[in-house]
Amino acid sequence: MDYENLLKKLKYLRKSKGLSLEEMGRAVGVTGSNICFIELGKIPLKMQDFFIICETLEVSPQEVLSNSTLDLEHHGIITQLKKLSNRDFQIIKNMILFMYSHHNS
Repeated sequence: MDYENLLKKLKYLRKSKGLSLEEMGRAVGVTGSNICFIELGKIPLKMQDFFIICETLEVSPQEVLSNSTLDLEHHGIITQLKKLSNRDFQIIKNMILFMYSHHNS
């Protein structure tokens, strides 16, 4: 994974967790503006900050660096599905299974 994609992935993960720039900045010990500049590649990401960001995002550094993890689009879908109530999740699951069964028949 190249550096630019790493920064995009960290930004996406931060947003998908609902963390503001300021909240991430407090976790790292910098300002929200500094986090913004890191995500834009204007300030280099320090290794120690990378580990703190991963811990704050509740992901391992290996997950972030790996190209074999779910792509960002799928990760976003899963994140949204986790927010659903069990009832709503079951409704969506049944709809998908129904559409899938009719598509393959």
